[in-house]
Amino acid sequence: MILLRLGAIFITLFLIFTSLPARSISAGNSNTEIIWSAPFDVSNTPGRTSTDPFLVADPTGKAHLFWAEKVSAIEGNQADTVMYTAWDGETWRKPVDLFFSTGGTPIVAYPRAVIDEKGKIHLFWLSQPNFPNYALNYSNSPVSKAYNAMEWQPEETLIDDLTGTQYSFDVKYRPPGEIHVIFARVQQGASPPEERAISYIKSTDYGETWSDPIDIFTFKSIDHGGSNLYLVVEGDLNIYTSWTEWDAFGNGSRIWFCRSIDNGTTWEKPIALSERIGNEYERDWSKIYAFDSDKLVIMWEGGWRAYRHAQYSEDGGISWSAPIDTFPWLIGENGTVEFARDSNNVLHLFIAQRVREDYARYGDQTNAAVWHSIWLGGRKWSEPQLVTPPVNLINPRAVITGGNRVVLAWYTQRDLEIMVMTGTIQGAPYIVQPEWIAPSVDNPTPTFISTEEQSQTSSMAIAASPTHSANPNQEAIPLSKSWYLIIGVILIILLFGSSLLIVKKKP
Repeated sequence: MILLRLGAIFITLFLIFTSLPARSISAGNSNTEIIWSAPFDVSNTPGRTSTDPFLVADPTGKAHLFWAEKVSAIEGNQADTVMYTAWDGETWRKPVDLFFSTGGTPIVAYPRAVIDEKGKIHLFWLSQPNFPNYALNYSNSPVSKAYNAMEWQPEETLIDDLTGTQYSFDVKYRPPGEIHVIFARVQQGASPPEERAISYIKSTDYGETWSDPIDIFTFKSIDHGGSNLYLVVEGDLNIYTSWTEWDAFGNGSRIWFCRSIDNGTTWEKPIALSERIGNEYERDWSKIYAFDSDKLVIMWEGGWRAYRHAQYSEDGGISWSAPIDTFPWLIGENGTVEFARDSNNVLHLFIAQRVREDYARYGDQTNAAVWHSIWLGGRKWSEPQLVTPPVNLINPRAVITGGNRVVLAWYTQRDLEIMVMTGTIQGAPYIVQPEWIAPSVDNPTPTFISTEEQSQTSSMAIAASPTHSANPNQEAIPLSKSWYLIIGVILIILLFGSSLLIVKKKP
């Protein structure tokens, strides 16, 4: 009789536990909010140019920030130096200069960086040693020694015939040892020596050697070229890239997409995702995100005016949906969107735009600010929430480090200063690996720190002012049923033991 009763209890418990609501992790948590610090001027260069910030997160919970700055006394205000600082989870370190522009025109532009699994930063930037051609430069350093300019390898020129137009190259890393680079080449001007092209190189040995460049697309008019390039590596073999085609009017006329499914050995024929029609404004500022090997999204700016559109692919980029005006009350040409996932697997989006006319209830219609949205699944995004003051900022960068720390960086055309903000995602655990012991250490064991421990042991360097991100109902991924079975077994053991004790005590 006791066993029959215990069996009935087990079945009841199993049905109760397996019917519990699933934990929402794939597309956001309705309780998620981000607590933000105040903005901070990390460059502090009044009267001089600081521009083109770029952020990269490392798995120890830090964020590394590079930008281009005017440092020399040479006439003019064009940035000529690569600057570097890092956020350690609490404070920003004092910036240091890493590389000056040498020879030719003193110009430095568009720094980019990736970190490999051995704890080494790989840094790229443009200079102009041979006007009007731009050069793509490369160096690297262990993360632990990046603050010492002497620890960086001597700069190496990888390519010397780049166009140099706006954000005209991009870099991505795929372990182990692969660095992929896409770039626009052939000089600007009305009389280029050959047709301009979008080209590609890679290294498979941590930057020691590089492949010969290959052209994956050639522009058919001397009045056209490429800018705002973006690159994604996904899985073991897939590479996706997009770029803007600019024309004689200077604005973007098309958004192009191209892919390789054999790790860059060959490239398929590029396809034009959207094209400017008649008197429309432009097509520009595209960025791709890969949900998996099949589902992609690309967001770009343009249309009749500077609207933010999204297109989706369910077959790895072979076909695409029609453009969707994703944030109908935002407008403005202020850079690309930024995608980042947190430790709960929630996909966050950060975007710089101003409020459209006739939507004054949402905020400032004159100056751009950073807004925050969350992917809700399918083709849905949450209503954008204001993050920064409306200061007409441009081209923000965002990363999530430690699983729940958002780091933002941007600059304004008015002040030409690098501004930063940090935020903590509530409800997302802080997950880091130990410090880099040595550059050769592979895959250190991650360390989990609970939200409670984190709040006790770490604080923001700047007093936080609360700003919330709204998250409507999200899609859910169920917890493993094995946990419910384990709980049920434990309860049965306890009940069975208690019953035996009761039986033994009977006279």
